[in-house]
Amino acid sequence: MDKHYLDELIIDNLPVLPEQDKHEVLNFMEYLKIKGDRLFIDYLKRRSDKAAEDRGQELKRTTLQELQQYANSDRGCI
Repeated sequence: MDKHYLDELIIDNLPVLPEQDKHEVLNFMEYLKIKGDRLFIDYLKRRSDKAAEDRGQELKRTTLQELQQYANSDRGCI
């Protein structure tokens, strides 16, 4: 598919989305930006593990499902 066609398709469909869906689109776009930077994510994980180790605690990682539930709650809305 042509890049310009995709851009137009996305832009044309945004106005018809409910506000909550627009927030989800923004959150997903942000996710896509950071997902590509695997080195940064790995760095954050190492720093978190080291900080937890220094405190003598085990780090509890948040699952994707927990993050999605939070994002869909009133607290997670932008």
